Amino acid sequence: MPVVETDVLIVGSGPAGAAAALALSVYGVPHIVVTRYARLTRTPRAHITNQRTMEVLRDLGVGKDRFTLLTGIGGDAWLRAAESQQLDIATVVIGPGRQYEDPYDWARLGEISDGGALLVRPDGYVALRHADAAENGKHLLTDAVRRILGDG
Repeated sequence: MPVVETDVLIVGSGPAGAAAALALSVYGVPHIVVTRYARLTRTPRAHITNQRTMEVLRDLGVGKDRFTLLTGIGGDAWLRAAESQQLDIATVVIGPGRQYEDPYDWARLGEISDGGALLVRPDGYVALRHADAAENGKHLLTDAVRRILGDG
């Protein structure tokens, strides 16, 4: 068995563990996240998020007075979809050579592929989770925003 060294070991990839991984990535601190699950789920699991975790996410810029779209290195279609919306949506790209680098596989921990996306509402709730890249991302994002705002 190979030996792995890290500055920080995060046990669990729930809301608190994922938030800790994001924070450490933002500040460039090497870390590893371990979880008991061997595969991803097809549905969201963060239905309720601890208030302190949401405060940390807001400090990192997620959901700060506006919608935030998080995507990986393959999420260019989602970025274009966010730009096409009638309201201002902050975008965060996570991956090698992007805004936030995470050598420890953020997409896997977030239960989406590198081309998938999470849309976080200003109140911190996940409004849309799409596991993969989507050619109809603009339609999906527009529909989600309309439903949230009561326009559709």
